[in-house]
Amino acid sequence: MEQVENYGDLCDRMEEVLRDFLQAGHQTVAILTKDIVSAQDLYDQLTRGDH
Repeated sequence: MEQVENYGDLCDRMEEVLRDFLQAGHQTVAILTKDIVSAQDLYDQLTRGDH
């Protein structure tokens, strides 16, 4: 676990870790959030560059 400065830094770090998981051969990753709004916000942030 590591401290980040802001939400954007958190999402950047999560993207790095998810990329590492996928490169290691994992096909499914679960991320738990407190509610549906938080889940949608996180999804939008993580997929912002995937157009």
